[in-house]
Amino acid sequence: MSLRTWDSSARSFPQRRHCHREEIWCQVKGKSLLLFGNRLYKQEPGEAFLIPPNRKVPHSSINHTGEHMLWLYFGNRHDNVKD
Repeated sequence: MSLRTWDSSARSFPQRRHCHREEIWCQVKGKSLLLFGNRLYKQEPGEAFLIPPNRKVPHSSINHTGEHMLWLYFGNRHDNVKD
């Protein structure tokens, strides 16, 4: 578990690297756009998303507001999951 901050206009590129790790990202402060698979969602404080440990869901968060974002991150290893 960790607390992560992103500056204004920060973004990540679509990720698929979570082979043996489930991740949960909960937005605490700020608003963002979430690219999840082939869909784009608006994300606000109090909302969360889960990345399954299978490398099948590309995902990315985009800060489109100019505000700082604050995230609560949870990770859980799943070493017995096969690619």
